[in-house]
Amino acid sequence: MNAMVCTQYGREYAFSPKEFPLPVPKDHELLVRIHATTVASGDVVRAKLGGFMKSKTGVLGQEFAGVVTAIGSKVTKYRVNDRVFGIVSTNTHAEYMTVSEKASVGKIPESVTFDAAASLPFGANTALHFLRKLCHIRKDQQVLIHGASGAIGTFAVQYAKYVGAEVTGVCSAKNLELVRKIGADEVIDYTQEDFRSRNKRYDIIFNTVGHLPYGTVKHLLKDKGIYATTYLNGPLVARSVWSRMFGGKKVKCGIVLHQPGNVDVVSELLAQGAVQGVIDSIYPLHELAQAFRLVEQGHKTGSVIIHP
Repeated sequence: MNAMVCTQYGREYAFSPKEFPLPVPKDHELLVRIHATTVASGDVVRAKLGGFMKSKTGVLGQEFAGVVTAIGSKVTKYRVNDRVFGIVSTNTHAEYMTVSEKASVGKIPESVTFDAAASLPFGANTALHFLRKLCHIRKDQQVLIHGASGAIGTFAVQYAKYVGAEVTGVCSAKNLELVRKIGADEVIDYTQEDFRSRNKRYDIIFNTVGHLPYGTVKHLLKDKGIYATTYLNGPLVARSVWSRMFGGKKVKCGIVLHQPGNVDVVSELLAQGAVQGVIDSIYPLHELAQAFRLVEQGHKTGSVIIHP
């Protein structure tokens, strides 16, 4: 099978094609022919840092959507020809991959394309971790999503609307209509207005892009409001611990692990038509480096899809 491997890590990361033997699924594994994968921000971080983050095979990539072509002898949840999608730690920038049936994998609803399915797991896993698990988002809450047009932000907007919250999305001018279309009640163009000078108060402020320090927005939170962020540093961790001990406004941050149940949630939401994939652009596998550079710029809308 063909794959793209990272041959050089660091600021000048590089990729080359490489042929691998077709993987053989173990007892509880699926062999998946990948029809769509993505380049996520986490992939770029891995390529730039290298070191302990290097892939053992050299193949990066986390999200996938494809067709089961073989199953292990003890697989019970899936059959050959099932359409599946999910998120793993690495190895999706290839034509085939093996994945445990117990991992973050689920079935793609019939009406959903491979591209749409592949575009969701990373953003959905992150958004569900913060909004559902940590913030316990509820109907009628006031929620602000900062970075509403990225992979995490687009799912966060849709999920917040699904549970019945009132959503304000912050993004650039080019994405205002998109963020409205996916459900935001109000959209703010950060290049034209500094929302931090507003008088409105929120139950949840979810920062998906790392450029929104807590100290600059804490006055926008209600008395028991929550600031959630995908960014992580020492002061944020300290504030998170402090807020748990003494109450009041809370800070939620931390590392997001793959949670298998989240893919099932996404599958159900897709089947209901409650969420949709948002795709920035599509690249063939041999143009993987160009896709990485695009994601590295930090201005993509939704997800960047790769076709192996």
